[in-house]
Amino acid sequence: MNQFVKLLLEYFTNDVVDKELSHVSNAQTDTVVALQTLLQESLTNIMTNCCLSQLVQIQLQIFEIIHKFCKFITSLRDEMPILKKTEIINPQEQIDVESHLKPLSNYTRLVHMTFQQHVQAFKEGLLHYHAESVDTNDSRRDISRMMLSLSIFPG
Repeated sequence: MNQFVKLLLEYFTNDVVDKELSHVSNAQTDTVVALQTLLQESLTNIMTNCCLSQLVQIQLQIFEIIHKFCKFITSLRDEMPILKKTEIINPQEQIDVESHLKPLSNYTRLVHMTFQQHVQAFKEGLLHYHAESVDTNDSRRDISRMMLSLSIFPG
């Protein structure tokens, strides 16, 4: 999950925003109107980037999964005294620990599967977007680095 968030942040920062801002910084504009037009075009390019516009719903769902999982991890503080016991002498204590671990393990497995399914849907969305933009020579629409980075995720 952490790698996915880092990947998106890096993509938006380096491949979308910085690329557009360097385009603005390197441009030679004579008038304020020309600068305004250039800024407007750059902001439009940033906002129409596939990840910001077409895939925003799936990203929000992924971030919701991550947020709920973080809340789950935080809620485990109450369970830690029970789970931290290294020496379990009484068989009833063993049953108690196992009864606490099973739902936690099941929930973790469910979150992992859901996260992987959403990441797969995100990959498919990127592949669809990439297939549509292959014929264009617009370097601002290059998502190949992101697609390569996403290939490290299973599924």
